[in-house]
Amino acid sequence: METIRSPPMGEGMSQVKGKTTPAKKIPYWLWVMIAKSLGIKLHDKDKPIVSAILHILTFGSALGLFVTNAWYSGYNIISVHTQNDILDGTVSIMVMSFFCGLGVYSHRLAYRLFVHPKFLDMLRLHSKTVFKINSAVVIFIVLLCFVVVLNISTYQYTYSYSLTYNVSGSSGSGEPFDRNSNYSNVNPCQRVDVSVQVCQVYYMCQMLFSVFFLVWNVLVAVVLVSVARTQTISIRRFLKELEIDARLLDRQIGKAYTKQDNPNLNQYVWKDDDSIVDYFSDRSPEGGEGRDVTERRVSGASF
Repeated sequence: METIRSPPMGEGMSQVKGKTTPAKKIPYWLWVMIAKSLGIKLHDKDKPIVSAILHILTFGSALGLFVTNAWYSGYNIISVHTQNDILDGTVSIMVMSFFCGLGVYSHRLAYRLFVHPKFLDMLRLHSKTVFKINSAVVIFIVLLCFVVVLNISTYQYTYSYSLTYNVSGSSGSGEPFDRNSNYSNVNPCQRVDVSVQVCQVYYMCQMLFSVFFLVWNVLVAVVLVSVARTQTISIRRFLKELEIDARLLDRQIGKAYTKQDNPNLNQYVWKDDDSIVDYFSDRSPEGGEGRDVTERRVSGASF
């Protein structure tokens, strides 16, 4: 039996572009850090103490952030010293609830992704870049910018009680909100007649929760991007194997046809099946005109 050799790499031009070799797996020390933080047991006797503390801090900071934001928003709606109405307060509470829910959900999702054997096997250190920067670094920079901007924009929540500001107005007559006044150096809770400790706790919870929000979402994003990249490489490798098989079959079938005395070359020529031409070709007196029509049709189709 004839042995069919696979064609060399230089033979033919492959239609599959891009990387087809798998990347390295994540190092063991990084896997240990992720497993300890998410509560994944590496041994049967392991106790998830670190992950339990991180879970309590994540959920506790999210709960504190939601409660203090709802507290402040409620007083902000009914206060005459601010311009926010019930629609603004409702939107603020909804956005904060989505923010807290996304952070807590990303924590649980990161655990489910890293504990799944299929996702863990496809997790690789890929070198996929966006604007010449690693995709994982790009995701981290985007989320980091979001967290930094969020905390900087609410920095006035950390201000202490101002003795120079009177909540009932500068003249003490209960004046409403003035658009021309500058309240940038006043704690927002003081303006709505709430203890400034509420806003200070709000900012502390936001700072703590934003750190966990950044970490858990980066883990989830890195896993999803890495798995998608691994699947793309696997599909490319499969397509290249199909190309090699097609070349081998084409070579084998070509050798089988060249060994015949009268090979049927019509199988390699595309032509339209015209039953009318075949009908007149079979019924011509000598078949001359029909053969000419058939030959013209075959020659024209071959071009």
